[in-house]
Amino acid sequence: MIKKFFAPVAMLCAILFVSSCSSDDDSTAVVADFSLSVSGQAPNATVTITNSTTGAVVYGWAFSAGANVSTSLDKDPAALTVDKAGTFEVTLVATSGSDTKTVVKTVEIEGNSAIVTYTDVAFAREAGSSTYGRFFSTQTGLIYKDSEVNSTTGPKIDLAFSQLGTSVNYFTSPDDANEKFGIAGATTTKVINYPEGLGVTPTVFDNATDESFIKNVAIDASDEESFGTSNPYIILFETASGKKGAIKTTAINGERLLVNIKVQKY
Repeated sequence: MIKKFFAPVAMLCAILFVSSCSSDDDSTAVVADFSLSVSGQAPNATVTITNSTTGAVVYGWAFSAGANVSTSLDKDPAALTVDKAGTFEVTLVATSGSDTKTVVKTVEIEGNSAIVTYTDVAFAREAGSSTYGRFFSTQTGLIYKDSEVNSTTGPKIDLAFSQLGTSVNYFTSPDDANEKFGIAGATTTKVINYPEGLGVTPTVFDNATDESFIKNVAIDASDEESFGTSNPYIILFETASGKKGAIKTTAINGERLLVNIKVQKY
């Protein structure tokens, strides 16, 4: 997260340096300050910035993960929509000529962070399918055929699908040694194919609009269960990066399994 936030700040500093070089006014001292106010809760929180800076002619703002925009060059930025709960950081770089001041402030966002939803994801029921893929990445939102798995795509894969016969289906980790997927850079995902008693039902899945449906569910280890050919089934998972999610099966035939996936965005 630090690296992701550093990028917009560094970009702003470069822009502000060029802008300030065009100003000949070095006489006014910059006093940089602003205040933050929050209304609502994530994933629909609103953060309003009130700029009280004096003496500056150029303004640059950078916002941490969760905001609908990452930077602004406006003196008075528009209100931000924030979909991530927790500490939210705002950085102001205010400049007049050679005088530059930087102020960083944080505010706490209540609520639950956003989720990402993928619909109608089709998993191949046979290895080597030229039509469908067996491997899915929550990072890219893409499903990969066997022929598309390489040293670049391999580390991004979070979910793998497999089957025994025609009626035993299951999701598993990309690095499952028993499956011999041969995925370069494969990571470990914990998968529960039979999450009875964990509270995530098809109805809960359908109604989920934020992470509250999954964030407190304990996914301690993978199971060795499977599911059949009727629908819907719920499968739970936690990726190597710690993001929890759920899969709901919606349709199945001899060639593919169709599912919807919801996973934590942050």
